[in-house]
Amino acid sequence: MPVLQRCVRDVVASARERFVAQRWIVGGRSMGGRAASMVAAEGFDCDGLVLLAYPLHPAGAVEKLRDAHLKRIDVPVLCMNGTRDSLCRRDLMDRVVAQLPDRFTMHWIEGADHSFRVLKTAARGSADVLREILDTTLAWYASWLQPNRT
Repeated sequence: MPVLQRCVRDVVASARERFVAQRWIVGGRSMGGRAASMVAAEGFDCDGLVLLAYPLHPAGAVEKLRDAHLKRIDVPVLCMNGTRDSLCRRDLMDRVVAQLPDRFTMHWIEGADHSFRVLKTAARGSADVLREILDTTLAWYASWLQPNRT
C-alpha cells in the first residue's frame, strides 16, 4: 500500500506540473481508489475523490473492513459500487456510510459486480453502466464542486 500511495501522490504531482486546473479530483478503481482515499485521509491536497468499486473488505472476509480511514477524509467523496460486488457487501457499506459526514456520497449500481459487469440476463449492458457512472459523477461534481458553490 505505501507504494500505491506514493504512486497516487506522484501522478497527481506530475499532472499539476503539466496542466492548469481549477479543481483536482483524485481517485481510482478498487485498490487504486483505496490508495487514493488513504492519501486523502492523510490530508493530501485535492478537491474531491471518486472511488469506483471501493474494496470495503477482502473477498470472503467481511469481518476485515477497510473503513477506519474514511472518516478522516475532509473533501467530498463519490463512491460507486455494484450491488453484486463481492468486495463490498451493500449492508456493510451502508452501515459505514451512515457514520460518515454528508460529504461522502454512496451510489449503488444495480446488478453490477466488482468490475461493473452486469449479468447477460439484465435489461441493460455495460454501456448503460458506464453512462450511469458518467452521469452520476457529473451530477456529483455539479452539486459539490462547482467553482461558484459556497
